Amino acid sequence: MPAKVRPVEPIAGAQALDLAALRESEERFRRTFELAASGIAHIGMDRRFIRVNRRLCEILGYPEHELLKLRGKDISHPEDSEVINEQRPSLYAGEIDAVRLEKRYIRKDGSVVWVYFTMVVERDARGEPDYEIAVYEDITARRQAEVALRQSEERFRRTFQLAGSGLAHVSLDGRFLRVNPRVCEIFGYSEAELRAMTVRDISHPEDRYLAEGPRARVLAGEIDSARLEKRYIRKDGRMVWVALAIAKRTRSSSAAIRSWSSSPTSPRTTCRSRCAWCRATPSSSRAGTARSSTPTRASSWGTSSTAPRA
Repeated sequence: MPAKVRPVEPIAGAQALDLAALRESEERFRRTFELAASGIAHIGMDRRFIRVNRRLCEILGYPEHELLKLRGKDISHPEDSEVINEQRPSLYAGEIDAVRLEKRYIRKDGSVVWVYFTMVVERDARGEPDYEIAVYEDITARRQAEVALRQSEERFRRTFQLAGSGLAHVSLDGRFLRVNPRVCEIFGYSEAELRAMTVRDISHPEDRYLAEGPRARVLAGEIDSARLEKRYIRKDGRMVWVALAIAKRTRSSSAAIRSWSSSPTSPRTTCRSRCAWCRATPSSSRAGTARSSTPTRASSWGTSSTAPRA
């Protein structure tokens, strides 16, 4: 009896379904790759780009066909050209799951772009490294903001130290946190001594709590700011009059900024705080008088005259 031939149509049909699913999966990957908000690249073992997406071309400023002729090292900033290679051996050995770092590249137009770089390795059937998958996040704006902040902080530090007015950071419980040289000159104490004291410690006994009422109103939001005049006692026992300004910062803070200014020609001066710096202006207020001022969480003093301790 002749053998029966088994139909093959179901197998062929299954293969067709598998191929269709594979094509669909590849299409999803291609669209994800091309439309990703991050730069993505496949990198060969020779370090050359195998495949790059549109976003990476935008980040680096090169068209696709030019990037595919380059290696990452070719467009790396000279100071960062080896930072990835330093971690590659550990990645290939399986000691780390990915390379993650921040580095600079040189765009085609010569400008510098900062990226947050993440790279993993794809392995073949034998477990050997086959190619790399790298993701590039443009962090240039963030890095520029960090540089601007450092520069601003340095300008403030220099202004704080070199200001002709006394400047101090004072905690909300009244302790000196930071003082500039002029504060030390005005009150006759060293920086270390003042940082171990509170503002009340050097206030005249009759004026020690003079600012509490206006300060409470400022903190409660009843008034934007207040100014008053009060006396302090220097280390040598002499009394010094100051014009004190209190204002509330527009954001939460654990410290106040206070300033004292001194003028040898004017009987009294006042100093209005502008967050981290101050400028002396003539004063006409008497002790305990509240006035409107700029809304900051700061207190400031102006002083010029000293008198024997009462």
